[in-house]
Amino acid sequence: WEMREQSFLLLEKIKKERIEDTIVKRALVYLPTDYLINTKCNIYFVLTGWEWGDAYVCIIKEQDGKFIISDEGEPSIVINLSLISKLYGQTVDEQSKVLNGILSHEIFHFIFANYKKHSPVYNSNQDTSFIRKLFEVIKNEGIAHYIDKKSTLVQGYNVNSKFRDYEKQNIEKLKEAFTLLKGNNLNEIQKLELLRKASTGKYWTKYGSITGMFMAYHIEKEKGKEALKKCIQNGPVYFLQQYLDLKNDKGALPVLSLELKNFVSE
Repeated sequence: WEMREQSFLLLEKIKKERIEDTIVKRALVYLPTDYLINTKCNIYFVLTGWEWGDAYVCIIKEQDGKFIISDEGEPSIVINLSLISKLYGQTVDEQSKVLNGILSHEIFHFIFANYKKHSPVYNSNQDTSFIRKLFEVIKNEGIAHYIDKKSTLVQGYNVNSKFRDYEKQNIEKLKEAFTLLKGNNLNEIQKLELLRKASTGKYWTKYGSITGMFMAYHIEKEKGKEALKKCIQNGPVYFLQQYLDLKNDKGALPVLSLELKNFVSE
């Protein structure tokens, strides 16, 4: 009951805030403007769900007076208030601050999904290989994570060694995963599980999401906001190539494997 009460207080605080003035703008600032996005987003707040699912975008439809996850319906954001209350801070203000970042992350996913419907870059590419899916996770989840954690990285990357340690650890995991996904040593089920780990699990173990987050940080820091917009506009391979170009200019950045670099450059 204590957790439910905390979740109720958090929801009441959310209702009083104008999220479009802060959260939505944090996501929109990186979206390219070559296509007009005119959409609305439903946000559902729940008290139960998947153990890692503090927030996610899925398809929701109403059936027999209930809202269920489905293959058809309206793309929506689901927020698990119980997990937010349990995992992030002791006070409603602390949890609300974290939730604002999480919502900006998920709103980016929602808006980007709408953007892709109009973009020939995404509609013309029918590659469904594991490598293509991995690259999409790196870009899509990476930029969403960056939007959430931007202020933390800007303030802490150069002064807190833990960020650079996480960056190196996850790039090493990415290099290993790339080799395994490209090779023949794993069956399809094993590859699906390895790909799943790129974007799920404990925060700093998501090797695709976290690697992409740091790549996005470096690209905006060195090349500016417009460069990150172009990465969204031109797709995941372009995003990785921009990081490789930075690595050539900035030798201190963690290096990708030669195999991965050659694949991106082909």
